[in-house]
Amino acid sequence: MEADKDQPEDKSENESQDESVGVRLQLRVALALTDYNLSDLWVAYFGITGALNEQDITAWLTGRKDLPRSQVALLGLAADELLEQSGYDLRVTPQPHHPKP
Repeated sequence: MEADKDQPEDKSENESQDESVGVRLQLRVALALTDYNLSDLWVAYFGITGALNEQDITAWLTGRKDLPRSQVALLGLAADELLEQSGYDLRVTPQPHHPKP
């Protein structure tokens, strides 16, 4: 039996991959804007319970490896910390939108 491509599992997996690609690009920009490097990103990431090593992150940043969504989110938070420390008002992770009353 052939799997239906409109299944919710397929859609959420594609959305997760798209989100990961977006975070990957934003992380590259964050590192380019700041004086921080990949090792600095890894230290910040590891400090907030990141479980991957620097080689895993390098492989993900270059598109050679996929990461779990939770680890991508932690990398985004770590990049946010580095951006904030550099004085940038930019974020890698999406900020919640609060509707106007």
